[in-house]
Amino acid sequence: MTHASTVEQLDHYQRWLLLCQKHCQTEAKETSDYGKNKCEALNANGFTHINCLTSIYANNLIEEIELHSQKRSTRNSLSYDYHLNSDVKKKVIRKILSEVTNNGLDDLLKHHFRSNYFFYFLTLSSSQFCNENHGYSERWHRDACPSSAVKLLIYLNGPDEHNGNTLLYDKGRTDFLSSRGYAFPPLAQRQSDLSPYFQGSNLEPQPTAKKLDAGIGLLFSPQTVLHKGQFPTEGIRWVLTLFIQPSPIPWQDTLDTWNEDYLHGRDIVFNMEFAQMIMASVDKQ
Repeated sequence: MTHASTVEQLDHYQRWLLLCQKHCQTEAKETSDYGKNKCEALNANGFTHINCLTSIYANNLIEEIELHSQKRSTRNSLSYDYHLNSDVKKKVIRKILSEVTNNGLDDLLKHHFRSNYFFYFLTLSSSQFCNENHGYSERWHRDACPSSAVKLLIYLNGPDEHNGNTLLYDKGRTDFLSSRGYAFPPLAQRQSDLSPYFQGSNLEPQPTAKKLDAGIGLLFSPQTVLHKGQFPTEGIRWVLTLFIQPSPIPWQDTLDTWNEDYLHGRDIVFNMEFAQMIMASVDKQ
């Protein structure tokens, strides 16, 4: 994608966000203290952790994915995306998202966007040990997407099974690294170790690396904070990834509107065509 097209999509996104907020003003409900507190942590640090699924449900989901999907190789032979079979796709996705949003996430997201929200894409993936040099996502980066859009990673099995993780620098250290020249490096210039940039400063060079138990979600702003994946050193790591943007209508109503394959990671800037489809459904209500 060219720089000009990215800027154009970001402009569309900002107008879309304002439209969603305006549309939802009359429907606004008070969110819980839990949602507000988690949203404050997200805004302050660029990330927060939230209990999304029980460990039992998360582990059962792995079995359901394997039973009802096709495994497809991604960037290397040891990482796979799982594409749900068409006959169960919508049913399984609706069930997954209902579980994910049932434990405080719904309040958090409504407070964050000040509107409804929808899941722009959903991916289910597994990874085994792989040399870090094989994956650009395993080097420090930020995503070229709207600053208010958020990504949710839910590990479906615990770190004791794989030793994988997702590492982050909070907003303050990300801004510091940007001031020292590491902001949005081209793919080929992404680095695995940023500790040299901290020399001469009083900032902690070690990134945040909280181990994610099965069902715990890491919600973060991928444009705002530097992050990178850490490949497993053993076993298999299973991850559910969700990319979330504002919507004028509840996410449940957008599932029928968005009739393409939810298991393809899309261009994560903004899709104006889909926004128009959502608004068409709003006009019919």
